[in-house]
Amino acid sequence: MIAAELARLRESDPVKAGIATIDRRTAEITRKQRNLIDRLADTDDADVAALIQEDVKSLAAQKRQLEAERAQVEAQREAWQLAQDRLADLDAWRRKVAANLGSISYEERRLALRALGVEAKVWRSDHDPRFAITMQLDLIVDSTTHRCNAGKCRTGAAASRGH
Repeated sequence: MIAAELARLRESDPVKAGIATIDRRTAEITRKQRNLIDRLADTDDADVAALIQEDVKSLAAQKRQLEAERAQVEAQREAWQLAQDRLADLDAWRRKVAANLGSISYEERRLALRALGVEAKVWRSDHDPRFAITMQLDLIVDSTTHRCNAGKCRTGAAASRGH
């Protein structure tokens, strides 16, 4: 369960799409600015020139806003990268514990489960599902909930809602 969740978290760059969108919007604004400046150079009408200049200023403000958004998203990426480093540490720990699982005490197992934020609920044998296990991994970027019902594991919003 831990290995599967680690693999999922490693593959999900939370900002890749956001940066691509911001870059596309910035390129579009730059293209519009160039077109307006070309039109400004071709016009002799002062009123038209004033309107074009206002549009250029507006686009420049939009571009500055996008640059600020991109900086925020890049900061999120840095936090995600730090979380990736923590995942590598967690994976190394997981491998070590898995290799020594037979030799650790009951109390050490409980300590490991607490460290991972694992909670288990077990119901009577006639209850369906028989058990539910949740795990909360706090890795800087966000929390991931992982829920297993009778061995079937789910992650994300459905898991946190108990579905």
